Amino acid sequence: MYTILLVDDENINLKILKTILRKGGYQFLEAESGEEALGLLEREHADLIILDLMMPGMDGFQALEKIKQNPSTAFVPVIIASALKDSVAIEKGLELGANDYFTKPLSDDDRRFQLPLKVRNLIKMKKMQDELVNLNHELRETQDKLIEKEKESAVVEMAGAASHELNQPLTAVLGNLQLVMAKLTRDDPLTERLNKVLNQVERMVELVKKIGQITRYKTKRYAENVKIVDIDRSSGLDQKEKSEKAKVEETK
Repeated sequence: MYTILLVDDENINLKILKTILRKGGYQFLEAESGEEALGLLEREHADLIILDLMMPGMDGFQALEKIKQNPSTAFVPVIIASALKDSVAIEKGLELGANDYFTKPLSDDDRRFQLPLKVRNLIKMKKMQDELVNLNHELRETQDKLIEKEKESAVVEMAGAASHELNQPLTAVLGNLQLVMAKLTRDDPLTERLNKVLNQVERMVELVKKIGQITRYKTKRYAENVKIVDIDRSSGLDQKEKSEKAKVEETK
């Protein structure tokens, strides 16, 4: 059910509008001033606003301007009403963002079909507009997911290539280093230094192994506003470690 906000400082006019539009199956909100209308819009949803221009205090022009300046109500269609057959006032209201207008008192044609038709058409327009907004939101979400998927695919492919290219030379370095160390005695001054080198090479081999196991795209903060690939999380090793810790805890 669609909701129409009726804004008029004369109660009889509010009753007339509800009588004319009741057959449309709408529900109504009522305000007798611009201030009251703006307060209602902060708390309630409206699909259309029928706004009298000539009211004491905040008039319809001021209320209309604030409605159109507020992002949450800017796209709610507005029909302005004026007791004055003043083209200047109507033109000003349309320039401020009103979608349509009628003059008071309403003629028989206005009562029977002109006003109900204007209301029905503008509510249809609002419905289509809302559907387009929702569709654009869904498209953006789908686009973001596709971009993330492409990033993940690129990271996995790059990780696989890097692991493949680095593994062979590192294996050769490790093998030759082990051969050299096998020929040294424990007391040889080079043994301690080469052991340190061996430890670092073995760490590099383990790191390359992790890179080769990357199957997803996870990041971690490296510096302010800078993120890098989290190798442990991307390779799933953090989950394996948690699982192993859980098994250890169960055995205790």
